[in-house]
Amino acid sequence: MTNPTSARAFTSRDLLAVYLDLKGLQSDLRTWTEKGLASNPPRLIRFRRFRALLAAFGLPEDPEMFSSGYFIDAADPLYAALIPELVDMNDNSVGKFSTSLVDGSVRATFAPLQPEEFNGLPSLFRTLLAYRREVERCLQHTDGILEAPKIVWLGLTRVRHVNNAIRDVLEVIDEPLARLISPEDRSFTLEHLVEHHGYPTDDLDQIDWEWR
Repeated sequence: MTNPTSARAFTSRDLLAVYLDLKGLQSDLRTWTEKGLASNPPRLIRFRRFRALLAAFGLPEDPEMFSSGYFIDAADPLYAALIPELVDMNDNSVGKFSTSLVDGSVRATFAPLQPEEFNGLPSLFRTLLAYRREVERCLQHTDGILEAPKIVWLGLTRVRHVNNAIRDVLEVIDEPLARLISPEDRSFTLEHLVEHHGYPTDDLDQIDWEWR
């Protein structure tokens, strides 16, 4: 993850990025505490950034609540207004299957979702985030590899080619995740995050290098 600069705005995508970064390093959310990460400065700094961004967006400072999507209040008008943006309610392919036993055989039926059924935004967030975590593991496959035998490097080049193609289409996942994190699309300066939420500005690249 790149070091922050004061020249850009921090958005919900930064919160998503730091979550995925730390999740790839420390999978057990129960250890995402000052005490649990105290012995590992690179992970501790990432956790503090994650916590600061949660606070900035007004979200509970609870990693498990974030991961589950339970911070989303589907009754909030801001979230209700997102539904038409995230899902085409006139698309009959968006629906649910159900099965029933008729004359001794199982039959599947399909029914379009009704407006009142679009309150499952936490489930949508959880589903997208779970997939995004798995994709991030693939994208990080070649991280930290600076040199290798030529034949191995040829393989790594192909892996990176595929990963670049994946990154090009991840917008269809990242955009709804970012909107669900912050339906009002808020952003913050680095100065605001540091002053009001204690966002750490440590040089993570340097710390990661020293920690190897």
